[in-house]
Amino acid sequence: MEINQSLIATLNRIADRLGALDHIAGCLGGGGMRVQGQPALVGVSEEFANRYAVGEGEVRKDGKGLSVQYEVFDASGERVGSKLMSGVVEGAESPEDLGAPKMVRVKFGETGKIENLLPTVLLKATYDFGSRGSMTVLGKGTSQLIQLANGTTVLADAATTAVAGGTGVYEGARGIVSIIGLVTIEAGGTLPFGSPGAAVKQSTVETFRVFSGAAVARA
Repeated sequence: MEINQSLIATLNRIADRLGALDHIAGCLGGGGMRVQGQPALVGVSEEFANRYAVGEGEVRKDGKGLSVQYEVFDASGERVGSKLMSGVVEGAESPEDLGAPKMVRVKFGETGKIENLLPTVLLKATYDFGSRGSMTVLGKGTSQLIQLANGTTVLADAATTAVAGGTGVYEGARGIVSIIGLVTIEAGGTLPFGSPGAAVKQSTVETFRVFSGAAVARA
């Protein structure tokens, strides 16, 4: 797959900033946590890693989601695997439904319901890390279309997923993977929402906090 080099450069700058966060974590007593190179084990059993992915795919036949195949890189820019993702947006019937949420107020100690954020993204993905094994995650999040002043439109997605299965070192693993993705549409381009079969390119920044199967208590 041909990868946009300017996008890689941008994501590498993000990785540099993640390195700064790693330094801060060390100062706060987060010894053993690192984002450069191979995934770090925190307390021996927890894998902590920041990665990014660049993918190409298409809008689903229902026009309300994406199917994307990615290459996955660690924070140093080294390819560590691949990912296949399928996601769908619920609670939106048109691009207008992907606007900004209403302003809410937050009070310390408040009780009662928290406002529900719509639309909702449902997502599943399988990572292939080669000899290390594979990992499947399942989760949900939200999505927005953001119109920029230069005419560009950004489809921004965020999801929190839970490990739902794995092989190799991820067999029996438990944990959380957070995914933040962007699809950029140049002025005059086709919006991915409501356009079945339209080609898309998406970049994601992802954080893994996963406990190995050996560390998880058996029922």
